[in-house]
Amino acid sequence: MCRGVSAISFAPHGSCICTAGADGMVCELDSMSGNLSNKFRASTKSISSISMSSGLNAYMISISNADISFAS
Repeated sequence: MCRGVSAISFAPHGSCICTAGADGMVCELDSMSGNLSNKFRASTKSISSISMSSGLNAYMISISNADISFAS
């Protein structure tokens, strides 16, 4: 799992939950089982917020220094 979770986002269709952390990692969890389905480093800096696209193919993240990035 992501360490130091600082942001959470729910998929528009409800199939997954994404967390983002102080470690720059994004974790995608199955909303029914709670199992980790994907994990990747989105930043080398702490992530302060995350939002998922409706198609689950892109994330918008805000990093602690106010930069905004897209990850897919």
